Amino acid sequence: MNKFIKEHGQVILWFIFLVFMIISLSMVFTHGIGYASIVFILSFVLLCPPIVKFIQRKTRLKKVVLGAVSALVMTLTMLMTNHFSDAKKEEQRKTFQEKKEERDKKIEEQSSADNDSEKKEQQVAPPPPPKKRIDEQDGEKNETVQIAQNKETQTQLQQPKKVIVRASKKNGYYYTPTHPSYNNIAAKNLLVFNSEEAAQKAGYRRAA
Repeated sequence: MNKFIKEHGQVILWFIFLVFMIISLSMVFTHGIGYASIVFILSFVLLCPPIVKFIQRKTRLKKVVLGAVSALVMTLTMLMTNHFSDAKKEEQRKTFQEKKEERDKKIEEQSSADNDSEKKEQQVAPPPPPKKRIDEQDGEKNETVQIAQNKETQTQLQQPKKVIVRASKKNGYYYTPTHPSYNNIAAKNLLVFNSEEAAQKAGYRRAA
């Protein structure tokens, strides 16, 4: 055993040192950089083979013994670090829960206040007008629209219809579209008017 420790003690120390270095680096993601820094510094101070060798010279203890003691101290340190980390996480969880409850309470109060406001507005709002009055107003509107339509129809009937008439220079008559000779006027004698009145003003008479 002594021979094994003497031959491989240095390798064992380096292995333990690297293991704790890796653990301290992984704690950055699990416990945060604060706790990882504590474990890293203690691992470097207590488990680094050159430092262990220096302590061994001063204390006359075997390197492996010093390494084992240092590893035990580091294990206890990591357990305490985990404990403090869990306690901090629990505290953060409680704080988050309290903030969430407080926020939910504010939202509920705001919702209650909005509902009260809506109820007050509904109570203050005037009652709707009676249905009979609404029907009377609709009847008056319909009657007014009907009168306006009748007036427009009468106006259209009173206005003279504009008809394109054709007049003949040769005989002095004009022809409406319903006359048989409407399309039989020679081009050299043809005159076109927008209405019978215009043709009459020009001195033409309606063909029988």
